[in-house]
Amino acid sequence: SFYSALFGVDPQVRTAGLVGFNVAGGLYALVSKQTYRLATQPGSAIRPYLKVQNIDAALERVKRLAPGRLESDAVISEGDFHFFRFTDPEGNVIEFFSIGPRS
Repeated sequence: SFYSALFGVDPQVRTAGLVGFNVAGGLYALVSKQTYRLATQPGSAIRPYLKVQNIDAALERVKRLAPGRLESDAVISEGDFHFFRFTDPEGNVIEFFSIGPRS
């Protein structure tokens, strides 16, 4: 339910060991350790960078959904590149970004 609320969509793929969301034309998949016996520790395996249309709206949604999990309370801008980072319930770092002038 966390990811459905975060991405604003229901899973596109659902199997016994995997739930996958269509995000930015790609698949953000969550896999079961019991099924795949992954040796990685939560929060250390990946860092998805997900492009969003409206970085400010995305930040407000994450503030409501994951209070206390934001790296910063504001969007960071480096020229036309705007981003913020936060952690999911398992401690994985996720970054949302946009490119271009801010609305």
